[in-house]
Amino acid sequence: MLGKGIIVSVVRLGLPADLDHARWREIGTTLSHLERAVAWWVGDWWAFGEHRYGALREISEDRGWPGPAYQTCANAAAVSGLVSSGWSGTADGGATPGTGGGT
Repeated sequence: MLGKGIIVSVVRLGLPADLDHARWREIGTTLSHLERAVAWWVGDWWAFGEHRYGALREISEDRGWPGPAYQTCANAAAVSGLVSSGWSGTADGGATPGTGGGT
């Protein structure tokens, strides 16, 4: 996604020593787009989970839960649902809310 020679991990973005200024700027733009997108992705992910699996508060408030906090997820899903149609289905062709299908 970011290109050859770039190392991405949870705690590091390794850039090659010969990276030119223009490419450095492009990577910054990509990172900015990703940062803004994450909240929307969380909202769509949460809305899908609520639709597919029901109430999720208990799971997200469990001490061992490594994911986002319940309120973060609930807020993101609420905003995502107001601004867009949210998730449009599943990778395996599952139904979306209001389509009459799914589980």
